[in-house]
Amino acid sequence: ILLNPDMVDKLIEEGHSKTLMVYGETAVFSVLSVLGLFFLYRANKRERDYVERQNNFFLSITHELKTPLSAIKLRLQTLLSRKLDTDKQYQILQQTLDNNNRLEELIEAILYTKSLDSKNIHLNKTEHNLSKNIAEIAERFKAQLPSGKNNLFSFLNKEGINATHDSVALNLIVSNLLDNAFKYSNPSKNGVVSLSLRKDKDLALVEITDCGSPIPKEEKQKIFQKFYRMGSEKTRTSKGTGLGLYIVKSLCKLHNIEIKLQTSENGNTFTLYLKLHGK
Repeated sequence: ILLNPDMVDKLIEEGHSKTLMVYGETAVFSVLSVLGLFFLYRANKRERDYVERQNNFFLSITHELKTPLSAIKLRLQTLLSRKLDTDKQYQILQQTLDNNNRLEELIEAILYTKSLDSKNIHLNKTEHNLSKNIAEIAERFKAQLPSGKNNLFSFLNKEGINATHDSVALNLIVSNLLDNAFKYSNPSKNGVVSLSLRKDKDLALVEITDCGSPIPKEEKQKIFQKFYRMGSEKTRTSKGTGLGLYIVKSLCKLHNIEIKLQTSENGNTFTLYLKLHGK
């Protein structure tokens, strides 16, 4: 069979087209396969990280529950087995009450996290005297500090600032940040935990600063994840469950409050930005 040059060129062109089509389909399939493997790896990594955080949470929650329960039991046994003077009895009862309060706060944090996850939180945002609210939070926090440690906390308040907010939610946000700041501050730095309120144009800025080690850049977003805590539960000495900053971030998002974290060699500062007017 004799083929004329035009037919030969046409067959060659068709062959090239089919070859290019096969190469193209192979390339597309390869890219999709790589993307699929990448997303599968990322999903698996997220799942492993979450499972690890859950395991850390169960380790920490077990410790957090057992410690105050053991302390309460020991103090009650002391009261039952010994004859103590009134002052000593009062001291032991006060310590027992403190441990009971610690248990209540822990249980409330777990229940509140559950409510946040189920979107069962409804905020009542109205205009309040923000200066007064922040001052009340500062006074409560200062009163809860261990004896002799009041000098480790400073408070600077700008009077006459009103802002639209939910006072209960704001109390939880600021209280959790203060607890966290005090927990991770380093006494050897001779610094203090500070709370301040100031005004900047149409915003009210609430700043909480610790004197702890600066939070590494790669940890700044992770610390707001549920159950997440830096370090290992097996070697950790500080108490906590990994829920405090998760509650803070969730409430800020629900409240439309912007929260920023700045770090320096002197410590870490969490800043809340509240709108002065409007919901």
